[in-house]
Amino acid sequence: MNDIRELTDPIAKKNGKEVISVVAIEECSELQKEITKMMRERGNKMNLLEEMADVYICLAELRWCYGITDHDLNTMIMRKITRTYARKSILSGAKEENNENV
Repeated sequence: MNDIRELTDPIAKKNGKEVISVVAIEECSELQKEITKMMRERGNKMNLLEEMADVYICLAELRWCYGITDHDLNTMIMRKITRTYARKSILSGAKEENNENV
C-alpha cells in the first residue's frame, strides 16, 4: 500500500478532505451497483475491477485525509478478521480438521 499512497497522497493534498470524502462516497456507490449487476449476472468483470480499483484509491486518499496510519488500519483489519473467525467458529473448525488428520 505504501507505493499507492506515494501516488495518492499528492492527489488528496490537492483536492482536500471534503472533495475526497464525497468522491469516496460516490465510488462506493458505484461499486455497490456493479456488485449488484454481477449478482444478477448483468455485469462484467472489468467493470467490477474498475470500481474496486476506484474504491481502493479512495481508501488510500481517505487515509491521508483523516490521518490513518498503516499500523492503525492493519490493527483494525486484524481485529475485525479475528472477530469474524470467532463468530463463525472458523479457527475451532480448522483445529478440529487438523486433529482428525493426525
